[in-house]
Amino acid sequence: MQDHSSLTEHLRTLKERPGVASDQLRNLLEYWAARHDSAASIRLLQTLVLKYASAEKDLYRLNRELLAKQERIEEDLAAAAEIQRSLLPRKPGDYGPLEIEWMFQPSAQIGGDIFNLIRLADHLWAIYTLDISGHGVPAAMVAVSVYQALQPGSNFVSRPDARVAQGESPQRPAEVLKALDAGYPFERFSNFFTMVYLILDTAARTLTYSNAGHPRPVLLRRDGRVKLLKRGGPFIGLFGIRLPEADDGFMEEQVAFSPGDKLFLYTDGLNEYMDPDGEMFGNQRLHALLKDHSAESVSAIIAAVRAAWLDFGRGAPPADDVTLVGIELKA
Repeated sequence: MQDHSSLTEHLRTLKERPGVASDQLRNLLEYWAARHDSAASIRLLQTLVLKYASAEKDLYRLNRELLAKQERIEEDLAAAAEIQRSLLPRKPGDYGPLEIEWMFQPSAQIGGDIFNLIRLADHLWAIYTLDISGHGVPAAMVAVSVYQALQPGSNFVSRPDARVAQGESPQRPAEVLKALDAGYPFERFSNFFTMVYLILDTAARTLTYSNAGHPRPVLLRRDGRVKLLKRGGPFIGLFGIRLPEADDGFMEEQVAFSPGDKLFLYTDGLNEYMDPDGEMFGNQRLHALLKDHSAESVSAIIAAVRAAWLDFGRGAPPADDVTLVGIELKA
């Protein structure tokens, strides 16, 4: 305001003087305009600096909060991975006439793979492998819940039986899957899972199983013949969602399991593993490896598959947990 009054006074004075050139008036106006523009620019710059400083503070605060959240997520994933590893069977362990070996490679995101061997009696073993849909802590916690539900003596694993000395008998594999299907509905847990559950009788030399949408276990006969265990039913957790007319329940099959026979169970993280070019490891490659090494021990076969898997991947990290379990009935 003061600059405007001063300019008006100067213009009035110049007009009253005779012989004042228009160039002088123009110069005065240009000077005043330049001075005015400079002051406005300075004020604008000050405003922008203050706004930038405030935005930078907000950005720094948000970045710190994001880093803290990421650190908590990584801590949760590390804890979930540790819990997952702690549930694996002990190696070495007392497995009687069975030779057991496995490979387990958790993904960076943590999946829901779990497997276990449960000794039900001197000659009876329950064996299962399952894979929860999804990744992260939620999938891992559902896997832990199922693991706890399948502890020896639970209603999922055993049923009362007054005809035997111990007072209980193993649940049939199809009944185990049926009970889990009812107990873990998708609408409650927001996850479904695939699973294969087996009862191995080392005295009768039989294997009874039921497969709930899981990759088909490979039964490798002593003579090199291969049988895929595919009898079963749908994914676990779809009870109440499936159409009644489309629901045949869970079926099971009993097959011979003789000395020298080998059984391999795995999750889809193995056969669906991709190399850097996007090619999948695949069932065909896995089955060929198992057959090519059929004369070797379970431990040697697992080692051969692991070496081929690592060579195939060329360092690509697995997008899902990778599980392979091998079992052989020794003579």
